[in-house]
Amino acid sequence: MILCHGINESAPDAATLKLCWDTVLFGKSNPETVLSFWGDLSVVQQKKMALSFQDDVLCEILKVGSSNALLQDVENYFYNPTLRAEIQQRLIDVLPTDGQPFVILCHSLGTVLVYEVLLNDAPANLNVEA
Repeated sequence: MILCHGINESAPDAATLKLCWDTVLFGKSNPETVLSFWGDLSVVQQKKMALSFQDDVLCEILKVGSSNALLQDVENYFYNPTLRAEIQQRLIDVLPTDGQPFVILCHSLGTVLVYEVLLNDAPANLNVEA
């Protein structure tokens, strides 16, 4: 199973986010899942990492108040070809190359990313079923 997050993910790094998803889905870490992580390229994530406090409630209030950062992530994905290619490559890098079937679970802008990669850039031997 491949996991692909959207904008405004809550984890600061790939390992933490994968564990969050695994715990919600399976109740524990699952070695069978891989995560296509691009949060480090996210404007929202960069703003959150720049905060020097650990108050989750205050962070949530600031996130809601800074919807421009969310829109900036969407704009960056659609109108910054270099960034878009890097985000897409991260998904391509975790796609299976052995022809085995797989499942992708995605959220929000991650869904757009997955759709575009599978439609346009998927490796030829990828076993994709609609």
